[in-house]
Amino acid sequence: DVRLSAAATGHSTGTGSSLAVEKVDGRPAGSITKFGFDDTGTLVVSYSNGQTRKGGQLAIAEIGDMDQLEQVSGALFRYSGSNPVNLTVAGTRTKLATASLELSNVDLTDQLSSLILVQRGYQASSQVLSTASEMIQDLYEMKSRR
Repeated sequence: DVRLSAAATGHSTGTGSSLAVEKVDGRPAGSITKFGFDDTGTLVVSYSNGQTRKGGQLAIAEIGDMDQLEQVSGALFRYSGSNPVNLTVAGTRTKLATASLELSNVDLTDQLSSLILVQRGYQASSQVLSTASEMIQDLYEMKSRR
């Protein structure tokens, strides 16, 4: 019996692990060259030795009442309802459009404003360094006159 909960509020950074070869199948060792998801949400991993393996599937949360989603910031939402969230596997009622370009949900106005603030901070820091350099140069000149 497997139960999934959408109530997790954090994540673990994990612990170290090691891999060992348990048996040899005659194929050369391979390293991961590419990975992604197919249209059913199944993880597909390609290796340098030509092998391709499939892994787990993405879980999709189905929320019956969208009013129970509380916007945290931007496109980040938190489920605040008391009813359980239905988790389904991608591909049952949904299809993924992998390797597709979608319109961004980034607010360009906020991002450009942030970029301008960072650029002004960089300019100010640059001027502080120039002034400090001039002051040090003046000190060296004053000391050499003595």
